[in-house]
Amino acid sequence: MVMDVRNSWGNPIPVVMPLYSQEKGLRLGITREQFAYSLKMATTGVPMGGFRSSDLIMPILLKDASSDSIGINDLRGLPVYSKKSAQVSVGQVSDAFDVKYRYGKIKRHNRERVMLMQ
Repeated sequence: MVMDVRNSWGNPIPVVMPLYSQEKGLRLGITREQFAYSLKMATTGVPMGGFRSSDLIMPILLKDASSDSIGINDLRGLPVYSKKSAQVSVGQVSDAFDVKYRYGKIKRHNRERVMLMQ
């Protein structure tokens, strides 16, 4: 009986969830941390420090220069550096790249999910 129901979480957004393969990673000398570090550096950036301006602290990020133009299909070709070999691609260390739709901003109150219906 309700028409045009909206919520406070917004629309679901696509989220890429790469699955690290421990078998392939150990064979190539890549750890889960190195895998996650390379993905984070290519997408959101790795915090290296902070810049303080009066009472505001802004993070200094190490980020790939071409990170704004990286697509979902380009993530498989990102380099991951290991101690054994010079570099391998993310696609060689992962089993699958799942794209799932998740809510971008989930509101919480007392650590429980809260949705405001409008």
